[in-house]
Amino acid sequence: MRNLGRPEASLIGVQYVANNYGIHQGAYSRTRRRPLGLCRHGSRQRTEFGHYGYEIDIRSPATPPGTILLASIPDLMGPGRTAEMTYYETAAGAKVFAAGRAHFGASVGDPVVARILDNLWRD
Repeated sequence: MRNLGRPEASLIGVQYVANNYGIHQGAYSRTRRRPLGLCRHGSRQRTEFGHYGYEIDIRSPATPPGTILLASIPDLMGPGRTAEMTYYETAAGAKVFAAGRAHFGASVGDPVVARILDNLWRD
């Protein structure tokens, strides 16, 4: 899409920034106290979850206004190369979630990730 003058961040909220074939991996840290209802069932929930790497996505100037940063893995692939999990709603009411990294779906067995996905589907 970037080659056509339409950065992917204008549609999904984030865009590809780096890939290191899984050499560096890290856990997401929540950037908001209650992203997608993550803490609905008590305040003792982990603030970090998952173990990710490989390819990461980040917000850009094309990211739609109102996009919320839910979690991030700061500087995973060097300064400014941070994996960012985002969410936004369009004026038409569409709800857009981006995991901010490849293979997020492979971690659905993690209770925190499962809760995030359950809350996304519920909303």
